[in-house]
Amino acid sequence: MAAACDKINLQTLSLTEHVDYDMPDFIDQMQDNDATTKILESNIAKARAAASAQPVLSRKFCLNCGDPTTAGAAFCDTDCQEDYEKIQRMRGVR
Repeated sequence: MAAACDKINLQTLSLTEHVDYDMPDFIDQMQDNDATTKILESNIAKARAAASAQPVLSRKFCLNCGDPTTAGAAFCDTDCQEDYEKIQRMRGVR
């Protein structure tokens, strides 16, 4: 009977001695993931707010022929836009 008591005591001691509190468990890892996700979402929201605060590029002259444009358009008509895009493709610029 003494051997049985010694075996139980050894089992109890071994369970308490091998607990490693330095290693994160699944819940700790999920909390870290949640915190990282919140930080990323916050950064994305800040970047979107900064991008929307920048003024929209407004042009006064056609990129192709240089004629004045209306309402900040990049081209005076569709022909100029097509010509400009064709030239850019020939140059290898997208």
